[in-house]
Amino acid sequence: MLNLHDIVRRAINQNYADAKLKIYRSIGQENVSGIMTAFYAPAENILGNFQSEGDAALDHANLAGQNTIIRKLYLYASNDRKTRPWAQYRPLARTGDYIEDSKGGYWLITAVLEDFSDAGWECVRCTFEQTPITLNIKEGENGQLPRPKGRGLKKPLVD
Repeated sequence: MLNLHDIVRRAINQNYADAKLKIYRSIGQENVSGIMTAFYAPAENILGNFQSEGDAALDHANLAGQNTIIRKLYLYASNDRKTRPWAQYRPLARTGDYIEDSKGGYWLITAVLEDFSDAGWECVRCTFEQTPITLNIKEGENGQLPRPKGRGLKKPLVD
């Protein structure tokens, strides 16, 4: 399969290099003391390219006026449903992956705009988290948890 994205991405990177990012993949939810709690796999290093989301697209999605906190993100992606970056994915009880940027900001993937993971890439819409977040990280094989520990990633995201 011809991967046009790979060809174009090289040209884009000549002017706007890919950013080094971390992804926290949603691996499902568990009932913890009566509260449904989302869990995430440990961070993995990835490359991506943030771009502005157009006003017309945001207006169409009833997100007008949020162009300061919403971005498109082009990512290299596997076609494996369990590991590719994704928003909410009901068949696997995934609640949306988080991206950590180079400045320590967190972005929630809220939509998959273009899924060409069969060709090795996808474009996602992500929203900047304006308040501190806590991600529950599952360590170990196959997402087995010793017992839930909220791995505090609480820190100010904005100066």
